[in-house]
Amino acid sequence: MQGQGLGGGGRLSVDGAAAPSQTRAGASMSTREAQARLQELGYSVTPDGSMGPRTTNAVRAYQKDQGLSPTGRFDKATLDALSR
Repeated sequence: MQGQGLGGGGRLSVDGAAAPSQTRAGASMSTREAQARLQELGYSVTPDGSMGPRTTNAVRAYQKDQGLSPTGRFDKATLDALSR
């Protein structure tokens, strides 16, 4: 699906990951869903489906708080942690 990457509000994919149908529940969510989850957890982000600097900074802060590598991207480990 073209045009539905990180900024398009489509489903997030993880580099080298299996298709969503081959992964366990929670390993895939839209950018907007991931942003909403971060907001629920108290991070300063607007769930707009766009991967701007505010979202990147919120993701990095969440990753650091969770002991994850602070990439600023919604990678598999981050999506797994957000889905808990």
